[in-house]
Amino acid sequence: MDDLIIGMGYVGSTDIGKSQNAVDAAKFIFDENALAVKHRLFYMCTEDYYNSDPGNFHSTQNFILQYENVKFFDRL
Repeated sequence: MDDLIIGMGYVGSTDIGKSQNAVDAAKFIFDENALAVKHRLFYMCTEDYYNSDPGNFHSTQNFILQYENVKFFDRL
């Protein structure tokens, strides 16, 4: 995970950890090839987080898709 964070230039917080739902969403899209998109997927967050903080960083990005309660975004 540290190599991925450094390699992708991630600057957000990783203190919260990960939920099984987020792991399943990423696995569904990237590992199982179950959802093809023509966009880059740079960011993800839960719908609860997205809705809890109006004007948060994720809301300023380009929403691409949602898997259960996990939203994925591309950069604007």
